[in-house]
Amino acid sequence: MPPKRSNDRKQSSRSSAQYTIDQVLRRHRRYLDELERANYHRLASDGAAEDKERLAVTEAKRGERKKSTQAVRGLLLYRKNLQTLIDESGIKDLPQGTPSYLTVATPAPVEPAKRFCISCGYWGAYRCQKCGEDYCSKKCGEWHDEFRCGKL
Repeated sequence: MPPKRSNDRKQSSRSSAQYTIDQVLRRHRRYLDELERANYHRLASDGAAEDKERLAVTEAKRGERKKSTQAVRGLLLYRKNLQTLIDESGIKDLPQGTPSYLTVATPAPVEPAKRFCISCGYWGAYRCQKCGEDYCSKKCGEWHDEFRCGKL
């Protein structure tokens, strides 16, 4: 019986896409930081006059607007991010053994991580050779290459 031929193409593609866990974690941290910056809202004292002018112009365009309650106005005016809420809650002052948001930890997972498409969330059947993200189809792969590829 002749010896089995190895597929050099598959082996070379796997070896060229070697990325460490640190690189993947850094990329995910960068994405989370981008989201945090995108969701950041200025405090009322930073540019309240400018916002009021902009609000007056948009209200004039819309015409009559429903009146919002005081609670809704307060929520919209004084938005807080997660770090501010944690600081104000006093979690750091709790006793050492008390479980909290800052001290919670879970053991390492037994099963490997599930692979989902980076663009649509379906099962990720393919993996990007440049950055290691998963995608499900050629269309999602093209979307990933155009908009999201980290190219570590």
